[in-house]
Amino acid sequence: MGYTLDGLTIFHKKWFADVPVNAKKASLSTNFSTPDSNLKFESVTPGLTGNDLTVTYADPGKANSALSAELTDNNLVIYLKTNTPIAAESVVGDITIKVDEAGADGNDYTVEVVAGGGSGTALDAKLNQSVLTITLGTLAASVQATTTIETATGGSPAPSISVSATAGGDYDGTAGNGIQVVFIDSGTGGRSASIDGGVITIDFGGEATITTANLATTISTITGISSSEVQAGVFTATDDVGVTTGELSGGLDAGDLDATKNTVTLVAGKINSKEGATFTASFDSEDANKVVGEDYIGTYKFSGGSGYSPVSTAAEILEAVEDIDGIDKVLTVELVSASGAGVVPFMEPTNFTGGQYATPCNASKAAIVIDDTIYITDKPVNKWTEDGWYSATLTKL
Repeated sequence: MGYTLDGLTIFHKKWFADVPVNAKKASLSTNFSTPDSNLKFESVTPGLTGNDLTVTYADPGKANSALSAELTDNNLVIYLKTNTPIAAESVVGDITIKVDEAGADGNDYTVEVVAGGGSGTALDAKLNQSVLTITLGTLAASVQATTTIETATGGSPAPSISVSATAGGDYDGTAGNGIQVVFIDSGTGGRSASIDGGVITIDFGGEATITTANLATTISTITGISSSEVQAGVFTATDDVGVTTGELSGGLDAGDLDATKNTVTLVAGKINSKEGATFTASFDSEDANKVVGEDYIGTYKFSGGSGYSPVSTAAEILEAVEDIDGIDKVLTVELVSASGAGVVPFMEPTNFTGGQYATPCNASKAAIVIDDTIYITDKPVNKWTEDGWYSATLTKL
């Protein structure tokens, strides 16, 4: 109930459930951490019905998908563009092993490089659940330690002999490693050779020179040691005594890793032939003949795998939404920042908020005072009016 004073209808508080309000359009402003990724959506019509609008940044469910947008009833669904997923990989020395199926699940795989048990083990690769085990091949028989010794006299090529441990002897396999070879001249007795404490001593015994053939024959008299001529010629007491030395190396026992079975080429090939449905092994051509040895043994993780992800920018979404037929009758969209270059993440259906109807007033001019604030309208107000009511606070002058 009201009365007119100078053309103004004055209402009492009891006629209002709350303070008068203007109609407002519902809106949704995204709030991603990257400002350039944000958009503001707003309903075209003010009122409560705008709060029923939703926006979804949807996962299209596949990689390399194009951006698209559609409006169905009150639901704006934007299917974001996605990129190519990345395959997980593991670097095992000179070999790169990649999971064939791209995605984050590939990061759960591991590689175990182990030595084969026993002698004569074959190279193998086998996947058990999430562990790819590479079993390195081993020797069926021992390999003998050896060395090549050249005379200090020199020459091109210099006279030389080989000295090796013999299979099955006291210095078989790794037992021959580290045996030293030295030259002396006792001055009497003629040439001889002996071994003691891991040192082979070759004695000129007063002879000025020893041919390579005779030297090899003399050394071969040592039990467990053999020698042969490599380059014919002579060793001289003058040049070689106290100067020329050698050390046997390269001895391996049966069951040790077999370099001929475990080259980079063979290991990668075994992975591809046995588990090629899951992995692809590759290497640089210059590493093809390198040996996968003891230093490879261990555990290697896969990493770097990731599924597809959204790559649409706010500016691209703006364009896609504006291209929807009839969208301008339902909602508007605008960039929050100038560039809109930020990538937008997936977002679950999210409602507009803030939409409300105005407080209606049929009077041509009206006012009400509530809690020292005066609310005034200078025209009739219906529920969709956005600029009907104004307010001013009553303050003492």
